[in-house]
Amino acid sequence: MWTEEIEWVTKKIDKILNQNFKTGLDIGSESLEYRTKKQPWNQTFYDYLNSKNIQIKTMDIKKSTKPDYLHNIIKPIKIKDKFDIVLATHLLEHIPILELGKTVKNIEKLINKNGILIVSVPNNYPYHAFPIDNGWRPVPKELVKLFKGKVLATSIIETEHKLDKYKGQPNSRSSCVILKY
Repeated sequence: MWTEEIEWVTKKIDKILNQNFKTGLDIGSESLEYRTKKQPWNQTFYDYLNSKNIQIKTMDIKKSTKPDYLHNIIKPIKIKDKFDIVLATHLLEHIPILELGKTVKNIEKLINKNGILIVSVPNNYPYHAFPIDNGWRPVPKELVKLFKGKVLATSIIETEHKLDKYKGQPNSRSSCVILKY
């Protein structure tokens, strides 16, 4: 997530988090180095959740990121664990379009009853090929249609470019959605 998304999400979920929320999962989490050095603002969100006594686990497709769960979210879920908070931020634009439906079902299988799902995707953002970029840039309404959860909040968040390779380009926007299950 970008800093502006983290600020918005934190304000929204701070009102709904309760002591029953203990576990979280970040799907497509990247490595600890990525979260703390390349995009350190992501660690601030982990720190916020940890301050609420929510233990975050990670899931990634790349073994080199050393995730808690090495798994391709497109593939059937074999993980028995379910989580109170699931993050699928800036993930779906890296899923082949024809695999989105299956991926959404897999994500939803990981959410505890009364848990929440935080989803964000680019709405207006430069093409970024790694690992792939399917070119999908939905508005929140389109994003919500994919999922079964009850909508708690949606927004289009304008974000400033923080990475050198995008400096000088117009600000980007992300579609953000928070759902309850």
